[in-house]
Amino acid sequence: MPGGRRVLGLAPLPRGVQLQSLGSVSDSADSIALGRSRFEFAQFNLVCSRPGTLRGMHVHACREDSFTVLSGALLIALADVRDGPGFERVSLFELAASTPQTLIIPAGVLHGFYSPGPSKVLYGLSKEWDPRDELGCIWNDPSLSIPWPCAAPTLSVRDAALGSYEQLVGEWRCRIAELTEDAP
Repeated sequence: MPGGRRVLGLAPLPRGVQLQSLGSVSDSADSIALGRSRFEFAQFNLVCSRPGTLRGMHVHACREDSFTVLSGALLIALADVRDGPGFERVSLFELAASTPQTLIIPAGVLHGFYSPGPSKVLYGLSKEWDPRDELGCIWNDPSLSIPWPCAAPTLSVRDAALGSYEQLVGEWRCRIAELTEDAP
């Protein structure tokens, strides 16, 4: 898979999604400077995937996520579930360690990624993980029509049990209504 971001013929990136280029440091170890972000990270996870692994599709109401590919490459799908411009449009693009970038995904943007080869991803969360903020749908829901390059990827038990995109949108709207009611 070539390095850098290559949009694969679908919609542009959803509103609020950002790709930040990372500077490289010239030294004998080929270091990468991660740079600064617009939010403080509350938690980091290192996600290691074997070839053929697909993670997602997930969305959060209360936090932003960031992905930095440390090794390998990913095929990333994004879909905006927030009401308004861009609702339900799907973006699909490549992100690779060979072109260091951080992808920042705002709340309300459904996301998943496929690892065609071994990969390591530094996954940042703007708020600590909260199971109440974990919504998702099955990776191959026909409503999304994501042209994943696989028919039978390796999935986590949790991701394999996710429901339909239609169920997700209903859960999302309920979660947003709850948050609105709880707001001061």
